[in-house]
Amino acid sequence: QNVEATLRHRDGSPRHVLISSSARVRGASARAIRCFTRDITARKQTEIQLQDAVRARDDFIAIASHELRNPLHALHLHLVSVIEA
Repeated sequence: QNVEATLRHRDGSPRHVLISSSARVRGASARAIRCFTRDITARKQTEIQLQDAVRARDDFIAIASHELRNPLHALHLHLVSVIEA
């Protein structure tokens, strides 16, 4: 149920799909098998865009916090030297 897969469309582009299947079994053999495929390409593209946005945000926060910490660290060292003197 709901297995994600990537299939190739006629035009060659990849399509992200969810595949669900069920079987009617009598004895040791399958009498009927149903398979449903749902196209989730738009949803997967949105997920990828959101992941990229989160990654960019995290990178920005890491750089900003590093830049803010450096001057504060220098000020802290200066204050410590003033207090100790």
